[in-house]
Amino acid sequence: MAFFTNEEITIYLDDENLSANEQTTLSFIISACEQRMKSYCNRDFEETTYEETYNGNGKKYLNVNQFPVTSVVADIVIVIDDNDAVDTTDDDIFKVNKSIGKLYCSSGFTTGFQNVDITYKAGYVAADLPEDLKYALLLLIQSTWNKFKEKSSDVAEYTAGDITKKYQYMGIPIMARKIFDSYRMVNV
Repeated sequence: MAFFTNEEITIYLDDENLSANEQTTLSFIISACEQRMKSYCNRDFEETTYEETYNGNGKKYLNVNQFPVTSVVADIVIVIDDNDAVDTTDDDIFKVNKSIGKLYCSSGFTTGFQNVDITYKAGYVAADLPEDLKYALLLLIQSTWNKFKEKSSDVAEYTAGDITKKYQYMGIPIMARKIFDSYRMVNV
């Protein structure tokens, strides 16, 4: 799923008369920029169902890999000697801080290796993508598109007559990078 359509981007770029070849290129650029955002931030943004296994930490809190959590799809299974399921519908036993992906279990997540199985949905649908993240993605798409149009994707600087054009950081524009950094997961 794309967070933006070609039509939305052509309006943003103020370049609505693209040829068929340019439309195809723009589709590739949009897809590549969304993948670049995902890769840079070390996380998915598109709403997806995840089935993950964690080590029980003996504590009442456990962080899942993706957020915001939109729902816990099935009971959480904490494996001890036999399967033990946590009732995810009982608010006294189980709570989710959806915005940061933090799970709470009143009895704690039993210490063990790969003994907590969780199925949950996390991420954004296009309409719910935070405005600052949309803006950062637009900046990245615009920068990539402009470099394509100028045929300058690998050029750091060029001079034509009295005019010198210098490009900033050749990857993600600085403003977009600053916004992406606030959504970035750092793996330790």
